[in-house]
Amino acid sequence: MTPTDLEERDGVQVPSGAGTPSRFPGETLDALQLGPALELVAEHAAGPLGAARVRARRPATDAAHVAEELATVRELLVLRDRGESVDIPPMPEIGGPLRRLRVSGSVLNGPELVLLRRALQAGRTAAKELSRVAQDAPRAASWVVPLPSRKLDERLEQALDDDGELHDGASPGSPAQDAPSTKPASGWSGSSIRSSRASTPGPCPRAPSRRCATGAT
Repeated sequence: MTPTDLEERDGVQVPSGAGTPSRFPGETLDALQLGPALELVAEHAAGPLGAARVRARRPATDAAHVAEELATVRELLVLRDRGESVDIPPMPEIGGPLRRLRVSGSVLNGPELVLLRRALQAGRTAAKELSRVAQDAPRAASWVVPLPSRKLDERLEQALDDDGELHDGASPGSPAQDAPSTKPASGWSGSSIRSSRASTPGPCPRAPSRRCATGAT
């Protein structure tokens, strides 16, 4: 898969064919029992988002594309047969907060910032796993894409507890100091988060059985 096969959704790269309408008519898909088959696969996905992506899959008709996808699966099957695993953690749903951050002046509250922190942590773990198997599964390793700097994670960790409440010792410059007092915890603006981005590698959310959404080493 090349960069041209990817599109951006909610700030992360995904395969352009994932969840797109199929050229097969609905009655054909029903006859193939595609729905029940996808449901079986979805049971093995890493979290609800991964399961939803699996259920949205539809058959492709491009022979070259299918061959490339199957080659990626074969790489991972070789690892499995050797007793190795690629452990991709579940990704929390952050699509709503990410869309809101695209609006100038937008602010995230404490619980949303905690979700963002968990997504970054999950993504970095996923990227580390994909990089670990790069020699034996180069196609899977190619899913790694840039993520924000680790400084973003550190600032979120210093500012908020796991419930999204502001730490007593949080400094005035922390990411949770700017939101209205009506929120469970203070917020951080979209411009602050965007300014923390750097070329730290992370994976595209695309593993065939274990789904991920962003990441970095």
